[in-house]
Amino acid sequence: MLAKELIKQIEQRYPFRIAKVHHDPSGLAMGDLKKPIKHVLVCLDLDEFVINDSKLQDIDMIITHHPYLYGKLKKVLKQDALKAKTYAYLKEKGFVVYGLHLPFDIAINGMNDALATKLGLIKIHQISGVPFARGGFLASPLSLQEFVLYTKQHFNLSSLGVVAGDKDRMINKVAIIGGGGSSAWKDVLVHHDYDCYLSGDVRHYERRDILRYHVNYLDLPHEIENVFVDKMAEVLGEIDPKLQVAKIIHEVPMEIK
Repeated sequence: MLAKELIKQIEQRYPFRIAKVHHDPSGLAMGDLKKPIKHVLVCLDLDEFVINDSKLQDIDMIITHHPYLYGKLKKVLKQDALKAKTYAYLKEKGFVVYGLHLPFDIAINGMNDALATKLGLIKIHQISGVPFARGGFLASPLSLQEFVLYTKQHFNLSSLGVVAGDKDRMINKVAIIGGGGSSAWKDVLVHHDYDCYLSGDVRHYERRDILRYHVNYLDLPHEIENVFVDKMAEVLGEIDPKLQVAKIIHEVPMEIK
């Protein structure tokens, strides 16, 4: 299968028009679209850690979640000497590099469906007016403290942030956005009345506002988006069972003992 044919299949599932609407730098970062693709590497981010991994050998194409290039090529390479080195290496080796960011985050059967499923939610659904978010229900209600432990277990986390504006509220109706979706807290918790909202990268003033509105928020590491790796590998297997897919999960939440 040629690179352009594989990308076409991917974009039928995760439409590129989503990236255009949101001015997101998903898509082809480099490479020959006519290159035959037999071996694909899937990772969350493409950087020196991936390039130094032995799994990169014999790879034709690299698919990342976070785009390799944010901004104009010349400006990015001028401002980031390390990226300039990795770019030169990838270019020399002839890799096809493709990023699948917001199309995967927003589309059905993408990031947030995968996260909601991993959390064990039932009746998973999109939330009106919040295209990234997925809502669902727990199998049975839990106290906030019980839900924190439940979430840590399901995402294999040693810690997470808790903003408990209504610590006595039972948790049943839950919403989630992977990565940095903290700014959507009011739409989810106030306008749609979810019992708890899970996302990441929350800012100080957002934490204070969440407390002021007496709602509950769990702040999760951005690295929970590593579900992209397994989900994308699954999708590639559906597109072409003959594809050889390697996976690298190099970002995990740091634990200090």
